[in-house]
Amino acid sequence: MVRAALICLCLAWAGAAAAEEGVTKPAECILTVKGAQIIAGPCLTNGIGRDGAFAIASLDGEFAARVRVKSPGLAEAYWNETPFAENADVLIGTVVLIGACWASDKAKLCVAQ
Repeated sequence: MVRAALICLCLAWAGAAAAEEGVTKPAECILTVKGAQIIAGPCLTNGIGRDGAFAIASLDGEFAARVRVKSPGLAEAYWNETPFAENADVLIGTVVLIGACWASDKAKLCVAQ
């Protein structure tokens, strides 16, 4: 009973955090940071902006990331590093657009709607 209540509470929190960022559309995502695959598969997104910017979150709300475009083909990537942290505000670093993904030697972020 307690476990079910905690799961419901976690899902409600994750949903609220995702909605706050506008991350509500189902998609397929990849988030790799420092060689560790964090998200691979179904996720939520806010959609891909005209400049290529986007935010993603794992379905359970454990991890989130975003890409902020600085100029065409060049962006900064952020994630929430601490599981279930509310904001994706930890700087991963500069990423470049390679095909449909933003990538660097530290990270890879992809979203397909």
